[in-house]
Amino acid sequence: MEVIANKPSKIETCEDLYKELAYHNCTEHYYYLPYHSPRMNYTDGVKAMAKKTEAYWLLDAIQSFLRSVLAHDRLCEFALVRFESNPDGSAVLTIREDSHFPPAFKRHFNYAMFPVGTFEMFLEHGVLLLKSEH
Repeated sequence: MEVIANKPSKIETCEDLYKELAYHNCTEHYYYLPYHSPRMNYTDGVKAMAKKTEAYWLLDAIQSFLRSVLAHDRLCEFALVRFESNPDGSAVLTIREDSHFPPAFKRHFNYAMFPVGTFEMFLEHGVLLLKSEH
């Protein structure tokens, strides 16, 4: 039986990731994570991001805030989701109104497999989408 090692990702930075996802400017399908309530839908572009970076765990982490986000007066309609990954593997996930406001929700990760840099998405009415899909 042959063992095939995982190929290292060519996507090392969030800048590279944005380039890989540049062609996503709308969506044809909506997806969701099963067994979660309330349900967070996500777009083709977000699915491509999760697949290319093997970061479906990031969708779970964002989903964990969804009930609180939807109950928030200002975030329920629109929120900026920012994931900042450091070269040492540590990372921070924040959800806020926009980049000028302090985070309403924040989660630290000691180690997260994700390209280095800052990656941002939007959460609109419970739908997670790439900024280019807005």
